[in-house]
Amino acid sequence: MALRWVEAEEGRGEVVFLYSETHVPAVSNLSDDVLKMLEAGSQDNKVQDWDYGNAVLRRNLDTGMVMGYATKDICERDPTKPHLYRLVGHVDDVLIHSSGEKTVPAPMESIMLRNQHIKSLVVFGHGKAQPGLLVEPHEHGHSIEEFRNLVWPAVEAANAIAPAFSWIYKEMIITTSLDRPLPRTAKYTLIRKQALKMYEKDINELYKTIESYANGSSGATITPPSLWSSSALSEWLIAQTQDITSRSEPSLSYQTNLFDWGIDSLAATILRLRLVSVLCGVTDGEKALAKVNQNTVYRYPMPGALAEFIVGCLHGEGQDNDEKLVVEEHVKEIEEMVVKYSVKPTSSAATRCIPGKHTVLVTGTTGQLGAQLLFDLLTDPHVTTVYALNRRSTGDIITRQKAKFDEKGLDTSILDEALTLPKNVVNNIDGSCVKQRARLRLDFILLLQGFKSSISDFSKFVSFIQGTNARILFTSSIGSAQGWMKEGRVEPFPEECQDAKYAVGARYGESKYVCERILKNAGVDGTSFRIGQISGCSISPAWSLTDWVPIIVKSSISMGMVPNAVGVVSWIPGTVVSQAILDVGFSDIAPFAINVVHPRPTKWSIVIKQLVDSLVEHGRVEPGKVEIVPWRDWVKELERLADNLGDVKAFENIPAIKLMSFYRGMADADGAHRQVDGYEGEAVDLPPLSIENVKKFSKGFCEAGALEKKDIEAWVRWWIGAGL
Repeated sequence: MALRWVEAEEGRGEVVFLYSETHVPAVSNLSDDVLKMLEAGSQDNKVQDWDYGNAVLRRNLDTGMVMGYATKDICERDPTKPHLYRLVGHVDDVLIHSSGEKTVPAPMESIMLRNQHIKSLVVFGHGKAQPGLLVEPHEHGHSIEEFRNLVWPAVEAANAIAPAFSWIYKEMIITTSLDRPLPRTAKYTLIRKQALKMYEKDINELYKTIESYANGSSGATITPPSLWSSSALSEWLIAQTQDITSRSEPSLSYQTNLFDWGIDSLAATILRLRLVSVLCGVTDGEKALAKVNQNTVYRYPMPGALAEFIVGCLHGEGQDNDEKLVVEEHVKEIEEMVVKYSVKPTSSAATRCIPGKHTVLVTGTTGQLGAQLLFDLLTDPHVTTVYALNRRSTGDIITRQKAKFDEKGLDTSILDEALTLPKNVVNNIDGSCVKQRARLRLDFILLLQGFKSSISDFSKFVSFIQGTNARILFTSSIGSAQGWMKEGRVEPFPEECQDAKYAVGARYGESKYVCERILKNAGVDGTSFRIGQISGCSISPAWSLTDWVPIIVKSSISMGMVPNAVGVVSWIPGTVVSQAILDVGFSDIAPFAINVVHPRPTKWSIVIKQLVDSLVEHGRVEPGKVEIVPWRDWVKELERLADNLGDVKAFENIPAIKLMSFYRGMADADGAHRQVDGYEGEAVDLPPLSIENVKKFSKGFCEAGALEKKDIEAWVRWWIGAGL
């Protein structure tokens, strides 16, 4: 029998049986949802080493559905004996949150039921941003605050075994009433669905209360600060943070970064909601409420800075001062990271790439650009040996690599002679050229400290390379120049190491800038490639559905509208980027900074129209069903849909909601561009980059043709095949 796992959360999944060449499931019950998750896992190359057998896809002649049997049982893998599993729950009990994350309640409920004050309970939160807890007490009579404190140790123990998005917070605990006990079977087993139905109104009221805080409604019971001064508000924020997390150690000060201290995104949300609730009762509080949004705590992660921002808003201080404070704080943090992770410079850096054959170490070869680089290296006559270094993961690395090559349309036969990594690799990489890709998590909210481990690894790598003949080719990002236009600059971002203030923005781009500075300070032979948006092309169309452009396309299909923008896009195929990197890498002398965006930009309006036309041609949308509208109108519709989102399926069809603030920034930038007559610069909020250096080294880059209809049609075909 062919066995597959549909992942519910890390280390847990549903057992699914498919047809094999020798065995057939007696019953077939696969649903569309299960099939989509299996296909999504295949597209993401999630080849699990607990998958078993070669599946043969058989379809029902009447329905066209793939046949197989879904057990609807959730199993957990033993962390020390990976061949053993235990049953932990049922698929129907799994909660899918509005973020798309999944909570398996059974293990958490089992721990909490040990508490002497809890008679029965149900974890809820399907389709919501965060889970909650409905508890039937053994004894009624306690106030809700008292009861939450009584059961909190058990909730903390349950949170300890769950991922952060599944954590239950005090505000999310409600109790049953004495006249409405939770329904049970004759054998006294809790009937979950009936219990949730019985308390549906109470649960919805809880979520409405939390949402009302965000909307500035009154009625909160949180005690406000004694004074609306910076010091008093700072103390209040510290006390609230400690209460939310039930932690008092280590100590918190005005200058402590809350995220370094240990709060997560959900705790930040609750802190913001508490802040909003007390601002509702303050004279002129609406001035501050207008500026407190979902990113406020991320922008001002220290109690002192957050307090100063709020007090400043109450006193009517302008947005310019707010932005200046943010930039100064980010620059300070960036510079501290640069100092912390920079290595002592050396004078032994190679100034020329040694002629002849090359040995190359490339990291991250199962990613989009990494796979293209590996393919190009294996077919390059200048290269004799390639070491491919990837993160440890489940499944065989050769299988994963071949799957990525297949996805990108690359010849997999070139991998057939691939060898395992020799034990003496460290002694062999003192070659003439080393390619290092620092794989940093792409996250638009994660703090700079969240990239600390990747930055530390890059620093260690640079230190290791010092004293060798190796050349480091570091793939940075256009994000390291994200602040370039905030001072009104219109000239292209130069190919030099710039001031940290121009990197301020999303922390992913800031982390790339930190690595660039580490490389610069080390005195090694290295080049930083600031790469713009990588796209697919007609010969290699793969473009991950999780990237921001495909997310726009998928969401726009459900919304019935797609955003238009003034200006151009410099999206560049990965094939061109890879060749440009190698052309520079194998050159005699390479400059420190290379900007890589398309040399022949295309108007956004042209690309977006061809995208819509191609979706129609391939039957993904009906003619006239997707309207092209200005960015700001598209974002307004996105916000409206987010406020009225009724179920998880709707959320999955509009994934752009997860990047709402990111797209708002693009809409704001487009609005500013529309005030300029005949604007022909970069569309939305991407900075223009100078590309003079790369032109000197890469003929293939210079000859790259502009994006054409065939390229866009290739993206659309690939996206549809991937489940768009």
